[in-house]
Amino acid sequence: MGKSINCIGIILVAFLFANCNKSESKIEYNSDILNHVSGDSVSAIQIESTIDFGTPASIDFINDSLMVILDTNIGENVAHIIDTRGKHICSFGKKGRGEGELLSPKNLTITENNDSIYLFDVMMNRMIGYSLTGLLNGESQSPKVVQYDINIIPDQEYRFMHIEAGSSGNILGFSADKNRIVSIKGEEIENIYSDYPPTDSDVETNRSIWNYTGGLYSISPDREKLVVATYIGGLFEIFDITNNHIVSKVIKGFYKPVYKYAEGAIPKCVIPNPENMITGFRTISAGYKDFIAVIDGPESSRINEILTFDYNGDLKNRKILKNAWCNVIGRNQKGDVFFFGWDKNLSNMHLYKVTQ
Repeated sequence: MGKSINCIGIILVAFLFANCNKSESKIEYNSDILNHVSGDSVSAIQIESTIDFGTPASIDFINDSLMVILDTNIGENVAHIIDTRGKHICSFGKKGRGEGELLSPKNLTITENNDSIYLFDVMMNRMIGYSLTGLLNGESQSPKVVQYDINIIPDQEYRFMHIEAGSSGNILGFSADKNRIVSIKGEEIENIYSDYPPTDSDVETNRSIWNYTGGLYSISPDREKLVVATYIGGLFEIFDITNNHIVSKVIKGFYKPVYKYAEGAIPKCVIPNPENMITGFRTISAGYKDFIAVIDGPESSRINEILTFDYNGDLKNRKILKNAWCNVIGRNQKGDVFFFGWDKNLSNMHLYKVTQ
C-alpha cells in the first residue's frame, strides 16, 4: 500500500437523525440482574507468547486463529499480530509525531472484508491504515493516512474519541459531542446519531457519563449490532444497524452513576468519586448473537466474572474464573474467549484462554 494522505473535507449527503427514537423514559438501575443467573466455574490457561506485552488495551480477531493486540507500552510499535498459541507474527504502527506515525493511539478496527486494519490516533484525529495481507506476508508498506476535518461536520465541536469500521466501507466516529455517532463513507456523511439516554438532566454531564475515558464500544462481526457501555454506572445501550442507519433498541443500567467533576474541565467531565468507587464496565466484545463483558462493581470479585448478554439486554451466562482476573477480553467467531489479565496475586499480566 503506497503512502497517501486523505484530508477529509466531508460532504453532507444525508442526515438520518435518530431523535425520533429518543428514549424519554427514566433508566431503572438494577444490580440484582447480575446475580439472577447462577455462575459456572471455569479455568483459564495461560498462553505463553513469544512477545512480551505491557498493558494491552484491546484484543481483535482477524480470524479464528489470529488476533491483533493494541499495546502502546512495548517497543516502538503499538499493534501486534499473534496466533492463538502466542506466536508473534508481526508488529506495526510506529510511535511518533511524523507522517504515518501515532502520537496517541486510542483503538484499532478491522474492516468488514478483512482487507485493512486502521489505528486511530485520538490526538491527531486521524486513522493510520495498513493492508492486512501485506502485514501477514511481511511486506514493507507505508501506511495510508486518513485525516478528519471535524470543522466540516455540522455541530461538531470536539474530535472523535473512538472509531469502528462499519459495513460497506463506512467508518463510525464516536465523540462526547452533540453528534454522538457520525457515519462517514469516503468524503460523505451518511448518518449522524445525536441522542443520549437520559442519565442526568444536565446535558454536558449526561454526555460525559457515556464517554468517560472514551466509553466502551464494540460492533458485531456482521456489522448489524453495536454495543456502547459506560465505566461509570454500568450502563449499556444496544443498537441495530441497517444500511448504516443506527437505531437504539435496548438501554439498561446496573448502578446509578456516582461521580465528581474534573476541576476546570470544559466541557464538564465526570470522573469516579473516590469516596464511592462503584463503577461499571471494564471490557466488552460483541459477537453475532450476544456480547460478553467484564464489569467492576462494589464487590472486588466481579472482575473474575465473564458475563454474556443477548441483544435484548438479558444476562444469559456467568462464567466465574478460578485462577485469573480479567482486564481486556476478545472472542473469535468459534466462540473461544481470550483475555489479558492478572494472576490471582495481581502481580503479572498474561494472555489467557478460557477453558470449561
